[in-house]
Amino acid sequence: MGRVRGLVVGKPSLCRLARTEVHNLSTNQMVVADKNGEFVISGLRPGPDTIVARFIGYGRISVPITVPTSGGLSLLIPMDLEAVAYSHGGPCPAA
Repeated sequence: MGRVRGLVVGKPSLCRLARTEVHNLSTNQMVVADKNGEFVISGLRPGPDTIVARFIGYGRISVPITVPTSGGLSLLIPMDLEAVAYSHGGPCPAA
């Protein structure tokens, strides 16, 4: 079985994004990146697959990968800041 190691960083500064959710679509495994933005997903079948990363304030990113038949795969996942439309017209309306 294969393994994917990775590092999740925020663009443009390339700061490490701790606690990023990282999903493997074929196995539905979810791991959380550590305090350094690093993660490991093990037990993957060799062949094509997809890794999806999400972090609050950043967009969701899907990364197509090919898991090797032996050894592991290393990824660098750069995430873009999420564009958020914001309009402030004064106090919130009464509920």
